[in-house]
Amino acid sequence: MKVVVIGGGVIGVHVALRLSQMGYSVFIVEREALGSGLTSRAAGIVTTQLVYTFDIELVKMSMELLEDLAQGSYRKTGFLSVNPESIVKAYTAILDKAGVHYEVFRDSEAADRWDCLTISEDEVVIYTAGDLLLDPGALMSSMRRRLNEAGVEVMEGVEASSLNINGSWVQHVATSVGRIKADLYVITAGPWSRGLLERAEVKLPLKLYRCQVFTVKLPAEIELPPGSDDVNNLYWAPESGKRVLLGNGRIEEVESVEKAIGSVKGSFVEEIAVKASKRIKGVLDAELVTGWSMPCSITPDGIPVVGKVHSLENLYVATGLDGYGLMRGPAIGWLLAELIATGRTPNLLRAMSPNRFGEKSYGDFEIIERHSRLPFEITWFSQSGRSK
Repeated sequence: MKVVVIGGGVIGVHVALRLSQMGYSVFIVEREALGSGLTSRAAGIVTTQLVYTFDIELVKMSMELLEDLAQGSYRKTGFLSVNPESIVKAYTAILDKAGVHYEVFRDSEAADRWDCLTISEDEVVIYTAGDLLLDPGALMSSMRRRLNEAGVEVMEGVEASSLNINGSWVQHVATSVGRIKADLYVITAGPWSRGLLERAEVKLPLKLYRCQVFTVKLPAEIELPPGSDDVNNLYWAPESGKRVLLGNGRIEEVESVEKAIGSVKGSFVEEIAVKASKRIKGVLDAELVTGWSMPCSITPDGIPVVGKVHSLENLYVATGLDGYGLMRGPAIGWLLAELIATGRTPNLLRAMSPNRFGEKSYGDFEIIERHSRLPFEITWFSQSGRSK
Protein backbone atom coordinates (compact mmCIF):
# COMPACT_ATOMS: atom_id res chain seq x y z
CA MET A 1 0.00 0.00 0.00
CA LYS A 2 1.39 3.40 -1.04
CA VAL A 3 1.43 6.36 1.34
CA VAL A 4 2.34 9.96 0.53
CA VAL A 5 3.52 12.04 3.50
CA ILE A 6 3.31 15.76 2.74
CA GLY A 7 5.89 17.61 4.83
CA GLY A 8 9.37 16.44 5.81
CA GLY A 9 9.68 17.91 9.29
CA VAL A 10 10.14 16.01 12.54
CA ILE A 11 6.64 14.44 12.52
CA GLY A 12 6.72 13.63 8.81
CA VAL A 13 10.02 11.74 8.92
CA HIS A 14 8.99 9.70 11.95
CA VAL A 15 5.59 8.71 10.60
CA ALA A 16 7.22 7.81 7.27
CA LEU A 17 9.92 5.69 8.87
CA ARG A 18 7.49 3.81 11.09
CA LEU A 19 5.05 3.14 8.23
CA SER A 20 7.90 1.82 6.11
CA GLN A 21 8.93 -0.50 8.93
CA MET A 22 5.35 -1.78 8.97
CA GLY A 23 5.44 -2.71 5.30
CA TYR A 24 4.04 0.39 3.55
CA SER A 25 5.56 1.96 0.45
CA VAL A 26 6.20 5.52 1.62
CA PHE A 27 6.99 8.74 -0.25
CA ILE A 28 7.78 12.06 1.45
CA VAL A 29 6.91 15.20 -0.51
CA GLU A 30 8.86 18.18 0.88
CA ARG A 31 8.74 21.64 -0.69
CA GLU A 32 12.35 22.44 0.25
CA ALA A 33 14.69 20.07 2.13
CA LEU A 34 14.01 17.69 5.02
CA GLY A 35 13.67 19.69 8.21
CA SER A 36 13.89 23.05 6.46
CA GLY A 37 10.69 24.47 7.94
CA LEU A 38 9.97 25.01 11.62
CA THR A 39 12.17 22.05 12.56
CA SER A 40 15.29 23.89 11.38
CA ARG A 41 14.36 26.98 13.42
CA ALA A 42 13.46 25.21 16.67
CA ALA A 43 15.29 26.07 19.89
CA GLY A 44 15.93 22.36 20.43
CA ILE A 45 14.49 22.17 23.94
CA VAL A 46 13.08 18.76 24.92
CA THR A 47 11.63 18.96 28.42
CA THR A 48 9.20 17.07 30.63
CA GLN A 49 8.33 20.32 32.41
CA LEU A 50 4.94 20.60 30.76
CA VAL A 51 1.52 21.02 32.30
CA TYR A 52 -0.55 18.24 30.76
CA THR A 53 0.19 14.64 31.61
CA PHE A 54 -0.15 13.22 28.10
CA ASP A 55 2.20 15.89 26.76
CA ILE A 56 4.74 14.75 29.34
CA GLU A 57 4.27 11.13 28.26
CA LEU A 58 4.73 12.12 24.61
CA VAL A 59 8.02 13.83 25.46
CA LYS A 60 9.20 10.77 27.38
CA MET A 61 8.42 8.62 24.35
CA SER A 62 10.19 11.09 22.06
CA MET A 63 13.29 10.86 24.26
CA GLU A 64 13.25 7.07 23.93
CA LEU A 65 12.94 7.32 20.15
CA LEU A 66 15.79 9.84 19.96
CA GLU A 67 18.00 7.50 21.96
CA ASP A 68 17.13 4.63 19.64
CA LEU A 69 17.16 6.42 16.28
CA ALA A 70 19.33 9.53 16.58
CA GLN A 71 22.05 9.19 19.18
CA GLY A 72 24.51 12.04 18.82
CA SER A 73 21.80 14.54 17.88
CA TYR A 74 21.24 15.74 21.45
CA ARG A 75 22.93 16.53 24.75
CA LYS A 76 21.52 15.78 28.17
CA THR A 77 21.64 19.29 29.59
CA GLY A 78 18.72 19.32 32.00
CA PHE A 79 16.12 22.09 32.01
CA LEU A 80 15.20 24.66 34.64
CA SER A 81 12.13 26.80 35.09
CA VAL A 82 11.74 29.88 37.27
CA ASN A 83 8.32 29.91 38.89
CA PRO A 84 6.40 32.11 41.30
CA GLU A 85 6.30 30.51 44.75
CA SER A 86 2.49 30.52 44.66
CA ILE A 87 2.20 27.83 41.96
CA VAL A 88 5.02 25.47 42.93
CA LYS A 89 2.97 23.13 45.11
CA ALA A 90 0.32 22.65 42.42
CA TYR A 91 2.85 22.28 39.63
CA THR A 92 5.09 19.78 41.39
CA ALA A 93 1.96 17.72 42.10
CA ILE A 94 1.46 17.48 38.33
CA LEU A 95 5.08 16.40 37.85
CA ASP A 96 4.76 13.86 40.66
CA LYS A 97 1.65 12.38 39.07
CA ALA A 98 3.49 12.03 35.76
CA GLY A 99 6.52 10.42 37.39
CA VAL A 100 8.90 13.24 36.48
CA HIS A 101 12.10 13.40 38.53
CA TYR A 102 12.94 16.96 39.55
CA GLU A 103 14.79 19.09 42.08
CA VAL A 104 13.55 22.28 43.74
CA PHE A 105 15.90 25.20 44.47
CA ARG A 106 15.09 28.27 46.50
CA ASP A 107 16.69 31.64 45.77
CA SER A 108 20.08 31.21 47.48
CA GLU A 109 20.31 27.55 46.49
CA ALA A 110 19.68 28.41 42.85
CA ALA A 111 22.27 31.20 42.96
CA ASP A 112 24.85 28.78 44.34
CA ARG A 113 24.09 26.26 41.56
CA TRP A 114 23.87 28.76 38.68
CA ASP A 115 25.69 31.96 39.62
CA CYS A 116 24.58 33.77 36.43
CA LEU A 117 20.91 33.58 37.52
CA THR A 118 19.06 36.20 39.52
CA ILE A 119 16.28 34.71 41.67
CA SER A 120 14.12 36.59 44.17
CA GLU A 121 12.84 35.31 47.52
CA ASP A 122 9.33 34.67 46.20
CA GLU A 123 10.55 32.59 43.24
CA VAL A 124 11.49 28.93 42.97
CA VAL A 125 13.59 27.03 40.42
CA ILE A 126 12.48 23.56 39.30
CA TYR A 127 15.21 21.52 37.61
CA THR A 128 14.76 18.33 35.59
CA ALA A 129 18.21 16.83 35.03
CA GLY A 130 17.14 14.31 32.39
CA ASP A 131 15.94 16.82 29.81
CA LEU A 132 17.68 17.35 26.47
CA LEU A 133 18.93 19.99 24.09
CA LEU A 134 18.44 18.69 20.56
CA ASP A 135 20.33 19.73 17.43
CA PRO A 136 17.61 19.76 14.73
CA GLY A 137 20.15 19.52 11.91
CA ALA A 138 21.85 16.48 13.44
CA LEU A 139 18.45 14.88 14.05
CA MET A 140 17.42 15.26 10.43
CA SER A 141 20.76 13.92 9.21
CA SER A 142 20.23 10.82 11.33
CA MET A 143 16.65 10.42 10.14
CA ARG A 144 17.69 10.87 6.51
CA ARG A 145 20.00 7.87 6.90
CA ARG A 146 17.23 5.87 8.56
CA LEU A 147 14.76 6.72 5.80
CA ASN A 148 17.26 5.74 3.12
CA GLU A 149 17.94 2.41 4.85
CA ALA A 150 14.18 1.77 5.11
CA GLY A 151 13.57 2.48 1.43
CA VAL A 152 11.49 5.63 1.92
CA GLU A 153 11.59 7.83 -1.20
CA VAL A 154 12.22 11.47 -0.31
CA MET A 155 11.11 14.00 -2.92
CA GLU A 156 12.74 17.31 -1.98
CA GLY A 157 12.05 20.59 -3.74
CA VAL A 158 8.57 19.35 -4.59
CA GLU A 159 5.64 21.49 -3.43
CA ALA A 160 2.19 20.02 -2.86
CA SER A 161 -0.37 22.56 -4.04
CA SER A 162 -3.73 20.81 -3.72
CA LEU A 163 -5.60 17.59 -3.08
CA ASN A 164 -7.98 16.21 -5.68
CA ILE A 165 -11.05 14.80 -3.94
CA ASN A 166 -13.84 12.67 -5.31
CA GLY A 167 -16.61 12.02 -2.81
CA SER A 168 -14.98 10.86 0.42
CA TRP A 169 -11.63 9.90 -1.10
CA VAL A 170 -8.47 11.78 -2.00
CA GLN A 171 -7.64 10.77 -5.57
CA HIS A 172 -4.23 12.41 -5.93
CA VAL A 173 -2.09 15.29 -4.75
CA ALA A 174 -1.13 17.95 -7.28
CA THR A 175 2.53 18.96 -6.97
CA SER A 176 5.11 21.07 -8.75
CA VAL A 177 6.25 17.93 -10.61
CA GLY A 178 2.78 16.65 -11.48
CA ARG A 179 0.15 14.44 -9.89
CA ILE A 180 1.11 11.87 -7.27
CA LYS A 181 -1.40 9.11 -6.60
CA ALA A 182 -1.41 6.95 -3.48
CA ASP A 183 -3.71 4.87 -1.30
CA LEU A 184 -3.26 7.04 1.80
CA TYR A 185 -2.24 10.67 2.34
CA VAL A 186 -0.72 12.16 5.50
CA ILE A 187 -0.35 15.94 5.93
CA THR A 188 2.44 16.88 8.33
CA ALA A 189 3.42 20.25 6.88
CA GLY A 190 3.23 22.25 10.12
CA PRO A 191 1.56 25.66 9.69
CA TRP A 192 1.64 25.16 5.90
CA SER A 193 -0.95 22.40 6.45
CA ARG A 194 -3.71 24.95 6.96
CA GLY A 195 -3.62 26.27 3.40
CA LEU A 196 -3.57 22.79 1.88
CA LEU A 197 -6.52 21.71 4.02
CA GLU A 198 -8.50 24.87 3.25
CA ARG A 199 -8.02 24.41 -0.49
CA ALA A 200 -9.38 20.88 -0.08
CA GLU A 201 -12.35 22.35 1.86
CA VAL A 202 -11.36 20.41 4.98
CA LYS A 203 -12.59 22.50 7.89
CA LEU A 204 -10.32 22.52 10.93
CA PRO A 205 -10.13 25.47 13.35
CA LEU A 206 -6.52 26.57 12.97
CA LYS A 207 -4.99 30.00 13.41
CA LEU A 208 -1.49 31.19 12.65
CA TYR A 209 0.77 33.37 14.76
CA ARG A 210 4.31 34.69 14.49
CA CYS A 211 7.07 33.06 16.57
CA GLN A 212 10.15 35.25 17.07
CA VAL A 213 13.57 34.30 18.45
CA PHE A 214 17.05 35.78 18.39
CA THR A 215 20.59 34.88 19.42
CA VAL A 216 22.93 37.08 21.46
CA LYS A 217 26.62 36.82 22.29
CA LEU A 218 27.25 37.43 25.99
CA PRO A 219 30.36 39.21 27.30
CA ALA A 220 31.48 35.99 29.01
CA GLU A 221 30.61 32.32 28.93
CA ILE A 222 28.03 31.11 31.44
CA GLU A 223 27.04 27.72 32.78
CA LEU A 224 23.30 27.52 32.39
CA PRO A 225 20.99 24.79 31.06
CA PRO A 226 18.08 25.60 28.75
CA GLY A 227 15.20 27.06 30.69
CA SER A 228 12.07 29.15 30.95
CA ASP A 229 11.00 32.06 33.08
CA ASP A 230 7.30 31.79 33.87
CA VAL A 231 7.41 35.07 35.78
CA ASN A 232 8.65 37.17 32.86
CA ASN A 233 7.38 34.87 30.08
CA LEU A 234 10.59 34.03 28.23
CA TYR A 235 12.82 31.07 27.46
CA TRP A 236 16.47 30.53 26.58
CA ALA A 237 18.68 27.86 25.05
CA PRO A 238 22.50 27.99 25.15
CA GLU A 239 24.01 27.46 21.71
CA SER A 240 27.82 27.48 21.84
CA GLY A 241 30.44 29.44 23.73
CA LYS A 242 28.90 32.76 24.72
CA ARG A 243 25.86 32.49 22.46
CA VAL A 244 22.34 32.13 23.86
CA LEU A 245 19.02 31.94 22.01
CA LEU A 246 16.16 33.95 23.53
CA GLY A 247 12.42 33.97 22.85
CA ASN A 248 8.99 33.95 24.45
CA GLY A 249 5.42 32.84 23.87
CA ARG A 250 3.95 36.21 22.90
CA ILE A 251 1.08 35.86 20.42
CA GLU A 252 0.91 37.97 17.27
CA GLU A 253 -1.75 36.59 14.95
CA VAL A 254 -1.09 36.62 11.21
CA GLU A 255 -3.32 35.89 8.25
CA SER A 256 -0.89 33.76 6.27
CA VAL A 257 2.33 31.78 6.60
CA GLU A 258 4.14 34.27 4.38
CA LYS A 259 3.39 37.17 6.72
CA ALA A 260 5.04 35.35 9.61
CA ILE A 261 8.35 34.61 7.88
CA GLY A 262 11.10 37.19 8.15
CA SER A 263 13.51 38.90 10.47
CA VAL A 264 12.96 39.56 14.15
CA LYS A 265 11.44 42.92 15.11
CA GLY A 266 13.64 45.40 16.94
CA SER A 267 10.90 46.07 19.49
CA PHE A 268 10.75 42.35 20.28
CA VAL A 269 14.52 42.14 20.79
CA GLU A 270 14.43 45.12 23.14
CA GLU A 271 11.50 43.77 25.15
CA ILE A 272 12.96 40.27 25.61
CA ALA A 273 16.48 41.55 26.28
CA VAL A 274 15.17 43.73 29.11
CA LYS A 275 13.22 40.82 30.59
CA ALA A 276 16.12 38.42 30.21
CA SER A 277 18.53 40.88 31.86
CA LYS A 278 16.45 40.62 35.03
CA ARG A 279 17.12 36.89 35.05
CA ILE A 280 20.49 36.25 33.32
CA LYS A 281 23.52 38.38 34.09
CA GLY A 282 25.23 40.05 31.14
CA VAL A 283 22.31 40.14 28.71
CA LEU A 284 22.11 43.94 28.49
CA ASP A 285 25.78 44.03 27.46
CA ALA A 286 25.30 41.27 24.90
CA GLU A 287 25.70 41.63 21.15
CA LEU A 288 22.81 40.73 18.85
CA VAL A 289 23.96 37.98 16.47
CA THR A 290 20.87 37.07 14.46
CA GLY A 291 17.12 36.64 14.72
CA TRP A 292 14.15 35.42 12.73
CA SER A 293 10.40 34.86 12.80
CA MET A 294 8.44 31.83 11.67
CA PRO A 295 4.76 30.79 11.70
CA CYS A 296 3.17 28.58 14.33
CA SER A 297 -0.35 27.12 14.23
CA ILE A 298 -2.78 26.55 17.06
CA THR A 299 -6.31 25.21 17.71
CA PRO A 300 -8.99 26.72 19.98
CA ASP A 301 -8.07 24.44 22.90
CA GLY A 302 -4.32 24.56 22.29
CA ILE A 303 -4.17 20.80 21.65
CA PRO A 304 -2.87 19.57 18.26
CA VAL A 305 -5.03 17.83 15.68
CA VAL A 306 -3.67 14.36 14.92
CA GLY A 307 -5.55 11.57 13.22
CA LYS A 308 -7.92 10.75 10.36
CA VAL A 309 -10.03 13.53 8.90
CA HIS A 310 -13.60 12.37 9.43
CA SER A 311 -14.94 13.50 6.04
CA LEU A 312 -12.29 11.62 4.03
CA GLU A 313 -11.48 7.92 4.14
CA ASN A 314 -7.80 8.15 3.27
CA LEU A 315 -6.55 11.47 4.68
CA TYR A 316 -4.65 11.88 7.95
CA VAL A 317 -3.24 15.03 9.50
CA ALA A 318 -0.92 16.20 12.25
CA THR A 319 -0.79 19.96 12.82
CA GLY A 320 -1.56 22.72 15.35
CA LEU A 321 1.52 21.95 17.47
CA ASP A 322 1.65 25.47 18.98
CA GLY A 323 5.42 25.73 18.66
CA TYR A 324 6.03 22.53 20.64
CA GLY A 325 6.48 20.20 17.68
CA LEU A 326 10.12 19.24 18.07
CA MET A 327 9.84 17.75 21.55
CA ARG A 328 6.54 15.94 20.89
CA GLY A 329 7.02 15.27 17.17
CA PRO A 330 8.91 11.95 17.20
CA ALA A 331 6.28 10.34 19.42
CA ILE A 332 3.35 11.86 17.54
CA GLY A 333 4.73 10.63 14.21
CA TRP A 334 5.32 7.12 15.59
CA LEU A 335 1.85 6.90 17.13
CA LEU A 336 0.14 8.32 14.06
CA ALA A 337 1.70 5.50 12.03
CA GLU A 338 0.21 3.00 14.48
CA LEU A 339 -3.20 4.63 14.11
CA ILE A 340 -2.96 4.42 10.31
CA ALA A 341 -1.85 0.78 10.33
CA THR A 342 -4.28 -0.54 12.93
CA GLY A 343 -7.26 1.83 12.76
CA ARG A 344 -7.05 2.20 16.54
CA THR A 345 -6.22 5.50 18.21
CA PRO A 346 -3.38 5.23 20.75
CA ASN A 347 -4.30 6.58 24.18
CA LEU A 348 -1.84 9.48 23.94
CA LEU A 349 -3.56 10.73 20.77
CA ARG A 350 -7.18 10.44 21.92
CA ALA A 351 -7.51 14.09 22.95
CA MET A 352 -6.06 15.18 19.59
CA SER A 353 -8.76 13.87 17.27
CA PRO A 354 -9.34 16.22 14.31
CA ASN A 355 -13.06 15.50 14.70
CA ARG A 356 -13.47 16.78 18.25
CA PHE A 357 -14.63 20.22 17.12
CA GLY A 358 -17.70 18.98 15.24
CA GLU A 359 -19.56 21.49 13.12
CA LYS A 360 -19.11 24.42 15.48
CA SER A 361 -17.41 27.46 13.98
CA TYR A 362 -14.22 28.63 15.68
CA GLY A 363 -13.27 31.27 13.13
CA ASP A 364 -12.98 34.04 15.72
CA PHE A 365 -11.50 32.08 18.64
CA GLU A 366 -8.97 33.76 20.89
CA ILE A 367 -5.42 32.50 20.59
CA ILE A 368 -4.06 31.50 23.99
CA GLU A 369 -0.51 30.14 24.14
CA ARG A 370 -1.44 27.81 26.96
CA HIS A 371 2.03 26.45 27.58
CA SER A 372 3.21 29.85 28.83
CA ARG A 373 0.12 30.47 30.99
CA LEU A 374 1.19 28.23 33.82
CA PRO A 375 -0.88 29.77 36.65
CA PHE A 376 -3.95 29.81 34.38
CA GLU A 377 -3.43 26.19 33.37
CA ILE A 378 -2.95 24.85 36.87
CA THR A 379 -5.99 26.72 38.18
CA TRP A 380 -8.23 25.80 35.24
CA PHE A 381 -7.30 22.14 35.10
CA SER A 382 -7.37 21.61 38.87
CA GLN A 383 -10.85 23.11 38.97
CA SER A 384 -12.13 21.14 35.99
CA GLY A 385 -10.45 17.86 36.93
CA ARG A 386 -9.03 17.48 33.43
CA SER A 387 -5.51 16.53 32.43
CA LYS A 388 -3.81 16.86 29.08
